[in-house]
Amino acid sequence: MTKVAIKTKIINLSTLKPFRKDTAMSYYNISLLKAYPSHQPCTGDDRYVNLWICRNDNTRDTLLVFQSCKPVPNFLTDKSNVKNTLSFANADVQEKHPQSILVHVPADFKLVERFQYVFVPLKILSE
Repeated sequence: MTKVAIKTKIINLSTLKPFRKDTAMSYYNISLLKAYPSHQPCTGDDRYVNLWICRNDNTRDTLLVFQSCKPVPNFLTDKSNVKNTLSFANADVQEKHPQSILVHVPADFKLVERFQYVFVPLKILSE
């Protein structure tokens, strides 16, 4: 198995679309497609974030979920776990965040500008 080179990439959020909350919904169901946890220890620099590439199960849109310097929940990195049962609460969406962030992704990672982004902690649907 070939090891993929990981690099630090700067993402300027002004090139992406912010997630638009639906006031009629309390929770969103999402499916995790790819997980890119940060390799930077939490030192107070909130620009280093975990990146979860997800699909919004309601709209079928791709959603970039960012989580600032927090320990990565086991359910997001355990390859034996079923990851199609995630959610986040409308009330947990963080409105204040850096405009430029740093993620650890494969060297050939390409960001699609039509993706929406959100800063929010993810939960297992049953929580």
